[in-house]
Amino acid sequence: MKQLTTLLCTAIFTCSTMLTIAGNRATVIIPGDHFPKSFRMDPKVGERDYLPNTIIFKVKSKYRQNCKANSIDNILRLQDMLNSVGAQNFAKIYPNHRAPEKEFNEVGMKLVDISLIYSFKYTASRNLEKVINQFLSLGYFEFVEPWYVPKVMYTPSEGSTYSSQYHLKGNVVGSVDTQGAWNTQKGNASVVIGIADTGTQKAHPDLAANYAGGYDVGMNDPDPEYAGSYAHGVYVCGDACEVTDNGVGGAGPGFNCKFKAVKISRDSDGKLIAGYTGITWAADNGCKIINCSWGGPGGGTYGQTIIDYATINKNCLIVTSAGNGGVEEFLWPSSYKGTYRVANTTSSDARAGSSSYGLDVDYGAPGTQIWSTTPNNYGAIDGTSMSSPVSAGVAGLIQSQFNYTNAFQIGERMKQTCDPYSSAVSTQNLFTAGKLGKGRIDAARAVNTSLAAKSILMDPITVTDGNDNAFMPGETLSISGTFINYLDASSSSASAVLSVVSGPGTIT
Repeated sequence: MKQLTTLLCTAIFTCSTMLTIAGNRATVIIPGDHFPKSFRMDPKVGERDYLPNTIIFKVKSKYRQNCKANSIDNILRLQDMLNSVGAQNFAKIYPNHRAPEKEFNEVGMKLVDISLIYSFKYTASRNLEKVINQFLSLGYFEFVEPWYVPKVMYTPSEGSTYSSQYHLKGNVVGSVDTQGAWNTQKGNASVVIGIADTGTQKAHPDLAANYAGGYDVGMNDPDPEYAGSYAHGVYVCGDACEVTDNGVGGAGPGFNCKFKAVKISRDSDGKLIAGYTGITWAADNGCKIINCSWGGPGGGTYGQTIIDYATINKNCLIVTSAGNGGVEEFLWPSSYKGTYRVANTTSSDARAGSSSYGLDVDYGAPGTQIWSTTPNNYGAIDGTSMSSPVSAGVAGLIQSQFNYTNAFQIGERMKQTCDPYSSAVSTQNLFTAGKLGKGRIDAARAVNTSLAAKSILMDPITVTDGNDNAFMPGETLSISGTFINYLDASSSSASAVLSVVSGPGTIT
């Protein structure tokens, strides 16, 4: 990898709606109320999208000396406010973590401190939004947010057989051609894929040999076995790492790659209460690739902080489901910077009608009628929940082949070796408009060492207004960043182009 140059420019922000700026295939989304001084619940977020009366926050680093595992001492008015709302279960979420010893990683990206993140529940009968704003007003916190609860991204389907596992075959429309890739690379057992989901079936005959351990973060239990009918994770594990060439059931694109199951759900109702703590566990426990087949309308700074920690501090690749709303939308974690967002494609290489799309989609992968493991059996499942782990398995092959030192190299290799979508006018229209990413992934192309792939990304990106960073209509924003070449050598005459692709604004 080679650091190329730093860009500084200004953009005139002309309205309070969302402004999207694209530069060298990187998309920067700047909301009009960036860095808000108060919290407003997104109208798309319903009561089922967060835990009731539960708050998560991060203390500013200058108060570090006051922060203990289960208390924050000697900070004016904080304890009084906690008492007034009946705070309970007050604790650090990551008590064993420490602040990074250095400021930046090897490519100049700022390392993330998650050691000052806390959560608590409260018993007072008060509106969550109002309580959050009470705590924000103290000025001690980087963020104060709800504890969002995302949902899995799948649609049950029936009637498939192993012969329908089209998405792995060579010379088949809509396939990622892992059969062709396996002629070159069958995966390495040292490459571990973390499946942050509802658990797994450890003894399944088509999963057991590739199971490398895990943890139940949702219930704080060492056993990540799925509970009750909440078996979504069993499907997802098979989509990435179903045991291959064993004469049983189907195959997984990762072949010899192993997986760790990180259960992020609650046993009683299957709610995904520990998505981001699950990502952290996977990052801390040797997973090079982390799959997140879930999401929701509730985003926030906490989620981005954990994505940054996993990708920058721990050097993990995070692949995510684009969503099953069938519309252009933002969902989290897939819309966070640093993730790879995967759309759902069909056996005809078209966008599945249920697949969400948007400017932040990176690529597509088959997610329709995908044959995979189910509890004690097999079945066909639809949704971006399936597309994401298929790409995670392919990512395992890429890392096995190239042994990249930076996880973004894995994602960029997969992205830059995509095939263009081959059918459906509506799909081509969205593809041309940049809302289905680079194309449909192709495993055989991705592991082909003779195929050059180039990727220059602008990162880190800093956007400021020279004032309070509460971006308002009509303000001039300064955008600066460093261009990093992650893959093969580029032309010495390469130039950067920055443009506004959504929302009014001008570049000067």
